[in-house]
Amino acid sequence: MKKNREFIQEILNSNLDTSIKGISEISKVKLKNIPKKKWNILNEDVQFPILTINKSIFRKNIDSMHMYASSNNIFLAPHSKTSMSPQLLLKIKNRGCWGFTVANNQQLSVLLRMGINRIIIANLITNKSNLLNLFKLTNKYSSSKIYLCVDSQYGANLIYKLAKEYKLNTTIRIFIEIGNKNSRSGIRNINSFKLLCSSLKKLSEKFLIAGVLFYEGATATKNYSKTLKNIDRCIKFSFECISYLQKNELVNPRECIISGGGSEYFDLITHGFKKYKENNKIQLIIRPGSYIAYGHGYYQRSLEKINIRKKLFLSNKSVKATKLFSPSLELWSYVISQQDKGKAILNFGKRDVSFDLGNPIPLAIYRNGKIYKKLKETDKNIKIYKLNDQHAFLQFKYSYNIQVGDLLKFGVSHPCISIDKWNTFYMIDNNHYITEAIRTFF
Repeated sequence: MKKNREFIQEILNSNLDTSIKGISEISKVKLKNIPKKKWNILNEDVQFPILTINKSIFRKNIDSMHMYASSNNIFLAPHSKTSMSPQLLLKIKNRGCWGFTVANNQQLSVLLRMGINRIIIANLITNKSNLLNLFKLTNKYSSSKIYLCVDSQYGANLIYKLAKEYKLNTTIRIFIEIGNKNSRSGIRNINSFKLLCSSLKKLSEKFLIAGVLFYEGATATKNYSKTLKNIDRCIKFSFECISYLQKNELVNPRECIISGGGSEYFDLITHGFKKYKENNKIQLIIRPGSYIAYGHGYYQRSLEKINIRKKLFLSNKSVKATKLFSPSLELWSYVISQQDKGKAILNFGKRDVSFDLGNPIPLAIYRNGKIYKKLKETDKNIKIYKLNDQHAFLQFKYSYNIQVGDLLKFGVSHPCISIDKWNTFYMIDNNHYITEAIRTFF
């Protein structure tokens, strides 16, 4: 625990200066002292562009997901890849969760340094160096439970081979990953599942099968009805597989787990779990990540779809997702040029924000430190229509009277692919004061 505290103190004592995006100070300032500065976005106490997360919305989002999990007797292992920030992950941990999820060994090493006790690697390892690195991390942090995914004979055989060469001092738990045809990774049928189980039987007692894992988001298609059918099929298949493990006494009886559920379809996974569950020995662990921030545009529409599905329950009462969760990330940028009528250039670009799920959405215009115009997310008269590396192209109705020197606030479409462009971003309160500088470890 001492080393874990040292890691957090190392972050808090790190020095920031103007080489870090958002920081105006030329001289170094310790991260932990940022709140004392009382920097305010509208007072231009920072450099622009700057990425912020609203403190009250972030807290509401994590509180809501915690209440949801508790109310439905399921467990949370939030995906760390959204923020990869020990500061934010500790806030989530303190609110209560079963464990966390990572995508690779680099992310795993960060969480192990934090002292996280249960970590799911929701990805596959099929090469020697990565697997040996995992073994070394497992030995070094032997008090943590690490869960590794496997979906192939090759993967199982590689584990078998390297485990004979490298002495493990602790236990690694195995999730067999399943999936749907034409989705992503994961076994497609029960015969392939049974064959893989036969290979996993050969592993030593240092490896325990803990259950099955899937990512339903990978089954999504442009056809929404087909997507829903794919997700239901995925849930059914997971129960078929877990039943096989139980009947053949292949699964660790103390940890019989089905894991799925990202930020878009966790309501369907929970509902399906209740629908198909036959005994109380199975645990459901969901792995949402983007819920801490969600996003405007794509994720806002995802929340509205959850509303329509009406499968989100708290204390057996249907609730709206948009009442529980809201977008919390905001990007702030200045108009730096306006040479063409109805168009303007801003000082952010692809290096600062996501664009894979849609361009940033204008939310408000500020002038001389005050609100000039609030904008609706659905306003079609103003939009970002193109991004360069460091420039954004804004098109707007001429009557909006946007000028060089105006500050615009934007919602972002994809939190994961926005935050990873910042080694430091900033938590703000409702009065636009920076309350914390947030380090990331991507």
